[in-house]
Amino acid sequence: MLILASAAPVACAVDDQAISSAFLSYFANSSAVVSSSTAPRTAASALVPPPRPHPTMAVNDVTRNWDKLSDDTRKKLSPHIKLSDPDDGGVRQVLAYENGVCTETLSEGEDLTRDSAHFRIVYTTEGQAAATSDFVDQALAAAENAYSVITGLGFPAPLTPPDGLLRIYLCDVYGTFGYYGLTWPEEIFSESDTARTHIELDNDYEGVVHEYGMDSPKLLQATIAHEFFHATQFAMIYSASSFWIMESTAVWMEARAFPDINGYVTEYLIDRFANVHKPIDYWSNENTIGYGDAILFQYITQHVADDSFIYSFWDNLRTACAAQNPPGYCSSSVNELPLLETLLGNLGTTLSAVYADCVRAMFLKDFEDGGLSYYPAVGVRMLGTSASGELDHLSSLFYRMDLCSGQDPKILNVSLNGTGGDVWKLTLFKQALAGGGFATETVTLTDGAGTAAVTGYCSEFSPVTALVSNISTSADNRTFSITVSVQNPPGEIFTHVFGPGWRMVGTPIQPEISDPVQSLDVDNLRILARFKLGRYLTNGEHDPTAAGQAFWLYFENVTNTVSVQGYESSTDTVALAAGWNMISLPFNSAAPWDETVQIVTPGGSYALGSAQANAYLEPTLYSWDATAGGWAAPVSITGGFTIQPWDGF
Repeated sequence: MLILASAAPVACAVDDQAISSAFLSYFANSSAVVSSSTAPRTAASALVPPPRPHPTMAVNDVTRNWDKLSDDTRKKLSPHIKLSDPDDGGVRQVLAYENGVCTETLSEGEDLTRDSAHFRIVYTTEGQAAATSDFVDQALAAAENAYSVITGLGFPAPLTPPDGLLRIYLCDVYGTFGYYGLTWPEEIFSESDTARTHIELDNDYEGVVHEYGMDSPKLLQATIAHEFFHATQFAMIYSASSFWIMESTAVWMEARAFPDINGYVTEYLIDRFANVHKPIDYWSNENTIGYGDAILFQYITQHVADDSFIYSFWDNLRTACAAQNPPGYCSSSVNELPLLETLLGNLGTTLSAVYADCVRAMFLKDFEDGGLSYYPAVGVRMLGTSASGELDHLSSLFYRMDLCSGQDPKILNVSLNGTGGDVWKLTLFKQALAGGGFATETVTLTDGAGTAAVTGYCSEFSPVTALVSNISTSADNRTFSITVSVQNPPGEIFTHVFGPGWRMVGTPIQPEISDPVQSLDVDNLRILARFKLGRYLTNGEHDPTAAGQAFWLYFENVTNTVSVQGYESSTDTVALAAGWNMISLPFNSAAPWDETVQIVTPGGSYALGSAQANAYLEPTLYSWDATAGGWAAPVSITGGFTIQPWDGF
């Protein structure tokens, strides 16, 4: 038997190229640029940096993985960042350029400082990094507010030097590098897995394009809350937390510390709402979707728990990862969904249920800030007849079905067939034509398959949007298909009683069945005929039954009930052919036979009885008198005659 033994832990392989490239995309030229007090400021419109992570994450990817990087990579990074060897207590210093970008040119001994109860700001009033006295005061006020809110939730204060003041450096980080702020580790304490940090912010946020009420003071406040929470996170647990949980909860904290600032909505939620097909714990350096996952924590604290849930999460993460045998999610490359599942279970729910409700709330904008005019809408795909796709865990797709051509009532059939068993959920959002609100319906699925029939489609609801979700917390690459069809609903039963003998029977409704022999349900029906184009059509020759037609029927009984299954007609028009026509009212209510009747011709519409109308139609009705067994007197438009439904002429 072969036994392999190692005296030291084996380092996991890391992606040297990705880690070093992300870091150097920010900091490779920092010394040359930041130290120049006369360099022109970069215009905001010219700041189009390549996709890259938040600079705090770029720095921490290096410091967390320093011992796993190759010698060549560490050598390449060392002019900009490197870690000292640990001392006897396992403490390591983050070295090079005095631990930062702003700190390359700013120092407490040479530049200005201003203190508050918990912070010291280091700044200058000269050159490219110049900050005004008012801006410094605003930064201190914002920092103290963030401190009060975050520690008030139970979080510990960040680790600081012996004087108890967290350092904040102000320099031109936005104009030079294109980011708002950075939390930089200075000392890493291996035994407690914590880090002491400082914060670097822009000195004025000039050049930032502001939208939706944002301005430089508000951007300063939001950025301080975000970066201060990173400093707090590092004081609790430094190396084990994922970038996803760090950034999504830091964005949550922005909105919590400064609830009147809604920059997170346009900064992060737009990307997340447009990409609901990505898992709710998705993280990539290429976009801000992971930042927008703060929406999950907003849903939890607004609908499931309260704000204390965020502290509970981080406190449990710290405790779990400090254990002798920590769970698998205590690797920074693994997201903390199992812990989230446990904490939600303590509240009597599940992560699957909360995710499903969260994405539903995203569609309905059911959040405290959802009423903002610029709050984003979720990405929706149009669906005609069918679509198929693939979804990973805790991800969704929306399909909009806008298939109505009018407002006649229809039935919309929606069917889902998903692989992988009970990982699927199908929710329908039915938008009311009156008022525009939504009625929601959860479709019952069995082993990933099910069908719903939406009644009132087109007449009460339109459009309908389907939400297809993979609500599993771990099942990926699950495929599905969704199909839709539209059909007429079962018609109502309309009846009318006729006497015996020959009768001209009209059709004031739209029959469901097109064959008049079948649609006109009559006991002991002997003959059905209709005059058209100079001759009578009988069984097997008829056109499809339509509202406004008339037929000859012969009844043998004293009383005879005609039953027709169909729909209230939506037309008031009867088509005429050359010669004699058998017609009736095309709707189920009486109407006068007078000049209010319009004749529609290629040349225009004219009142019945007018010279123009008379060129096309004689304004006279002829009806059959069944009692007398002959034609009744002709009816003119001046006789005050009222046409009744079901009577033919």
